[in-house]
Amino acid sequence: MMAKSIAVIDGQILSRKNFMDAIDAEIINLHDTGNINQVMKVLNGLSAVEDVSGHAKAKLLWGSSEWFKQNKPNESFSDHVESTTPMKKVTVDRYILTWSLIEELIIPKEIAERPMRDLVPIAKTISQGYEISKEQWHKIDMCASDGELRDVLRKIKGKAERKSARVIKLDRQGSLWGWKDNKKYFLGSLNIQDAENDKVLAEFIEKIKVSASIVEE
Repeated sequence: MMAKSIAVIDGQILSRKNFMDAIDAEIINLHDTGNINQVMKVLNGLSAVEDVSGHAKAKLLWGSSEWFKQNKPNESFSDHVESTTPMKKVTVDRYILTWSLIEELIIPKEIAERPMRDLVPIAKTISQGYEISKEQWHKIDMCASDGELRDVLRKIKGKAERKSARVIKLDRQGSLWGWKDNKKYFLGSLNIQDAENDKVLAEFIEKIKVSASIVEE
């Protein structure tokens, strides 16, 4: 039975089986050689593939939307995508907006290499009419986490975090800290160590982080 393809790009068939067979081979190789560094290289490679996939999807959506405007001017491209793929209309629109700003070089080339999860809020900020200075672009380029990027974008919008604002932060050890009026309060901790090996526990922790708008340090 032929393996179900994920996509066909430039005549090359990509399938889930291709990927999973390669991962099986890496696991076997780890047991044979004990070379954990090779596993880390593969993980980094998969992360890169994930980022490139997001960019490829955005570029394909943008390019296709341009064709759609000319050939089906009375129809909605994002509605069409939502009705024929798992993508939601809001995500389609965000991706198209983001890639259009990349094509127009409004988002600098060095920033355009960041993952889509970073590029989308940047594009949204620009679309709201905020201008980003050279210094601010540099600060964005230096951001190493989602929290840092949110802080920079908030300041660009003139919405610097108020001293009286209540913010919950999670450190790398799992401790939760509340901040208000520049004072730090210990709130408790999340069992992030065990969550690395427990999917259900990880899901609960993620739900807590999202619902409480927790900033990870």
